[in-house]
Amino acid sequence: MGLFDFFKPKDNDGAMLADLLRHNADMIQNSEGKSRNEAEYLAACLIIDDLTKRPNGRVGYQQLMTILQNDYPHVLNDVITYVGWSTGKLVFKPEYDAAMRARHAK
Repeated sequence: MGLFDFFKPKDNDGAMLADLLRHNADMIQNSEGKSRNEAEYLAACLIIDDLTKRPNGRVGYQQLMTILQNDYPHVLNDVITYVGWSTGKLVFKPEYDAAMRARHAK
């Protein structure tokens, strides 16, 4: 922490997103018996789905992607693939599309 870092605005939204991601991953891991990596991936996807429905969701989306890049790089590529698939910008072969649907089914 630099000498003047206390002048910077606190990133409460980013901290809340990080906490939400961790909490949701805990819940998915415990309730669905998923591996930690899979739970983190699914939690990130759930948060992204929620953010896309919010008027200011783009800011949260950018913060979440930064969190993933810094703290969860092992799920970042899968999350980017999910965003492309869920928005229809990436179209997959039927078998991969079915696998994505199964991966996201509860």
